[in-house]
Amino acid sequence: MSRPKDLPSTLQTWASGNYAAGPAWGGTAKRQAGAVTELTPGVTLPAEIENYLHGNAFDLAESLLVATGQSPAINWLPKSSSTHNLKRGAFCAKNQTWYLVGDGGADFLDASPDFGRSWVSLTGSLGSVLVLIDAACDTAGNVVLVGYGSRSIYKGTYVSQASTTWAATANALSVSPTQSVSIDFEPTSAKFVTTYRNGVLGHKVDWSANGTVWSPGTLPANWTAYTGTNNPEIACIAGQSVAVFVDATTPRYNAMYSTDGGNTWANANIAPSISGANLAAQSTISKPTYDSVTGTWYFAVSSVSGTRQTEVWSSTNPAGGVWTRKYYSSLSDIVMQDLQAIGTLLVASNDDGRIVFSVDGGVSWKWCACNPGTTTRTFLRAAQGGLLMTNAPDKAIFSSMRIGNGGLAV
Repeated sequence: MSRPKDLPSTLQTWASGNYAAGPAWGGTAKRQAGAVTELTPGVTLPAEIENYLHGNAFDLAESLLVATGQSPAINWLPKSSSTHNLKRGAFCAKNQTWYLVGDGGADFLDASPDFGRSWVSLTGSLGSVLVLIDAACDTAGNVVLVGYGSRSIYKGTYVSQASTTWAATANALSVSPTQSVSIDFEPTSAKFVTTYRNGVLGHKVDWSANGTVWSPGTLPANWTAYTGTNNPEIACIAGQSVAVFVDATTPRYNAMYSTDGGNTWANANIAPSISGANLAAQSTISKPTYDSVTGTWYFAVSSVSGTRQTEVWSSTNPAGGVWTRKYYSSLSDIVMQDLQAIGTLLVASNDDGRIVFSVDGGVSWKWCACNPGTTTRTFLRAAQGGLLMTNAPDKAIFSSMRIGNGGLAV
């Protein structure tokens, strides 16, 4: 494992003056992995920024970092705060800006041009009352926001590096989402693809080549017929779209796959290891994530009803419907809520705000020695080798500037 670079002096200076911008960290935000002694990085920074994930002993071999609960490749900056309780979002490579949305009220939308160090509210730019759920960006810099309770969508049209114009399109989606909506952009077909649930009509998928005119995709029967309460999640890479949801009534996991930007889909039924009773009562499924080094898709499912359980599934052949269970636990307190791949490094957020990671394709997981979260629902999003971890109730955002290469620090 190569030695991670120290934070640049300008960032160290910024951190020293701004680490308290969000809610106070305090001792409760720092957690030890077992009896491991926390190591000190060789930089002059306040204690708050010593909450590194990548392992503060820079010259140790990766195997030792894993054994001591230190995760390679990523370190957290001090947390920042927002005026809104933000959850999901997307990174726009064109203008190097993160967009985060939250469903705690109407039009919760913030943007960060400095990878999470500071946030600007864009709520006043929207001029509507859509309760936002998710966001996606295309390669041209345009942003699409989706929500529930309305068929309308927002589109932010890229004008320049510093300018995006926002407009709503009424009745854009096929039907009105009654709860969660998930969206991503598929670069090969140049389409936005969104999956969502209508409690009476079942799951739906719509796609759009421009973000304003939308068309319905053709779903497998067990998606359209499902009218339960579990919501779908979608993620896209070039030429591939994968969507997953928990069918708690059967029970099973459905993993749907498209190669044409969401127009047509094939589905795989996956038998869960988590008991049906627990899935029916309360379960969480992560957004699918893709390891570009090994060509592997992953998703995680967890339940906190009864015995706390988590399992992780992977596939190098989702087109063939082949999925393999990589991990299952009913004996520990790992309850993954969101999962992201950065190269071969897998990082997941726990339901108590802690972080776990895997460097062996999800087979085994370790607690990080230091964690930025608190005891609440968290979401993870990855872009350009870094992460955002949102902590909606206390309006905190944790960001990572660590750039990775195949999951290894550079």
